[in-house]
Amino acid sequence: MASELSLILNTFGIMLFFGTLAGVFSEKINIPRMIPMIVLGIILSFIKPEGLINFSDSSTKETTLVVAEIALLIVLFQEGMHLSLHRVKENIIPIIILAIVGTIFTATLTGFTIYSFSSSINELSVEYIFLGSLLMAAIVVPTDPAATFSILRSSGSKVKTNLETILGGESALNDVIAIMLVIIILLPQVENGNTSLIFSPIFILIAIWQLIGGILLGTIISIIALIFISRINRDNENAAISLACIFAIFAIAPIINVSYAIAALTGGIVLSNPHYVMMKRKYTDKFLTPFWNKLVYLVEIFAFTFVGTLFEFENFNRYFSIGIILSIIVIIIRILSVYITTGPLDFSHKTQDILSGKDRLFIALAGFKGLTTAVLGLLTYVNLTSAENLTPKDQQFSNIVLFGSLTLILISGTIQGLLLPIISKRMGVYEENQE
Repeated sequence: MASELSLILNTFGIMLFFGTLAGVFSEKINIPRMIPMIVLGIILSFIKPEGLINFSDSSTKETTLVVAEIALLIVLFQEGMHLSLHRVKENIIPIIILAIVGTIFTATLTGFTIYSFSSSINELSVEYIFLGSLLMAAIVVPTDPAATFSILRSSGSKVKTNLETILGGESALNDVIAIMLVIIILLPQVENGNTSLIFSPIFILIAIWQLIGGILLGTIISIIALIFISRINRDNENAAISLACIFAIFAIAPIINVSYAIAALTGGIVLSNPHYVMMKRKYTDKFLTPFWNKLVYLVEIFAFTFVGTLFEFENFNRYFSIGIILSIIVIIIRILSVYITTGPLDFSHKTQDILSGKDRLFIALAGFKGLTTAVLGLLTYVNLTSAENLTPKDQQFSNIVLFGSLTLILISGTIQGLLLPIISKRMGVYEENQE
């Protein structure tokens, strides 16, 4: 037991040290910090240093999934805290269009595009072609605006306020939609061996309960936290209480079978917008916001480094071409989706709802793939490969999902990260950062 604990502590220590250096390095060359962290994980898995966890062990994938899920919970809570409902209401039409209409449109178009290529991808079995394509599309559709904001901040600029609100609102909602599509609708049907998409009443009821239950859980936990914060109201205690919300959601959500993603997002929103639940705000963001920014940075180091350790050389080499094809498909469809779905805004009577062509291109290019895609890809892999009657075609499809989605994160993040600062300045969608 002592030796296992020593291996864990050594592993996390190495990840923390080199992951921090990797994050600093990423800011210097203007790429998402997740890229060098994933590369660090790849290096660790290749050299297999003594005294660290055996990354080739099958249990590493389950460990990575737990670490990534906790990190995603924290990231979603922080996303909720960064959402000002006043600003969201001012930009609600573009957010709804991009997050709901755009996400569904993107997932559908991506699914059918993958479907058109899937018959030639590693001779994939016909049972997986249709539902598997839709599942893959739902996994890769979420966006991560945090990478966009960090890249622009490191280059001395920041996104215009309305675009920042739109990107944050879109990401928060499409993360939830993608998670529900994968966990509730698509993955269970693929696990059951269905060959066509079925919308049964049970799926609808589960989705409704996951949504409503998650909102209620996040709201109740944050209200309790606000009560304690209002009575104590000291910076360190406020941070500890807000962090306790995450552990409560992580523990309670599976028990009552609600979406922890929706609960975490709702909890963050309620905590930073207490007047919407008829409570007064008795704390400032001067300490809480930096605390959560550092916490997210910390958990991303562990999550993305562990994700990088999953790049097995044999499978990485075999499925690398799939990741390239997937990257091209996703980037092109993202651009088409943003332009097509936001087209009706040109006829809006509200000036703030209208997006220019430059705004739309920026929103499209800012759609990085991040932690949500990694978690959903890994969750799919673990669920499918843990079945007792695992078949070769199950293993093959699981590999395509996992290594295709991870390669997509790596390639698209690098390309978009290098191009975004240059393109954003030329398009004039940024404001000079005076901080």
